[in-house]
Parts: sequence; C-alpha cells; structure tokens
Amino acid sequence: RKNTAHVQETEERETNVNS
Repeated sequence: RKNTAHVQETEERETNVNS
C-alpha cells in the first residue's frame, strides 16, 4: 500500500457500497 490516503478513501467508498 503505497498511497495510504488513496487506499483509505477507496476502502471507505467500498464500505459504503457494501452497506
């Protein structure tokens, strides 16, 4: 995971989709 900030954003978006 090089771009931590970007990865965090992506994970948050995926979480919202799965909710």
